Amino acid sequence: MNTPDTSNSPEIPLLDLTEALAAFHAEDTLTSRAAVIVSLTISSVTVLLDSPWDGKSLPQPDTRFMLVSDGDNVEQPMLALFSDKTKAEGFRQNIDIGNQFEHIVEVSGSWSLLGVEEGMGIMIDPNQSTAFRIAPELAAQLRNDVAATMERITAKHDQGITSGTGDA
Repeated sequence: MNTPDTSNSPEIPLLDLTEALAAFHAEDTLTSRAAVIVSLTISSVTVLLDSPWDGKSLPQPDTRFMLVSDGDNVEQPMLALFSDKTKAEGFRQNIDIGNQFEHIVEVSGSWSLLGVEEGMGIMIDPNQSTAFRIAPELAAQLRNDVAATMERITAKHDQGITSGTGDA
């Protein structure tokens, strides 16, 4: 089996999301950008929701995530993710949205990517010095990658159960 030559690929450090954002803002490089994206998939993030949810069970099907615009491009929806609860609370207090999106929940970063819809980007820490933008095309790719991984895991789990080797 051929494996890709990664000898010229930069090594991407495994950091938590807060550390990766700090490294990116200290020096904007391909490696620091990649570190933020990898960190997003392995870290917890905080989201603002329009209805209560415990962050563990399945949310109600009509639960909506907070969306923001892409800076001056007000027509571009971006999923608002926060690197920690304090940033989410600060954002929530500094915008005028009434009683909407008052539910602050910590979730898996990879799970949050499943909330990305077609044509939607991602804004980590919107309106803050730690902000990081993920374009809609890359956000869709990340969502599809997470969904495909979850399907493979579910299939393996289901296969284990039907063969009698899995845990129920």
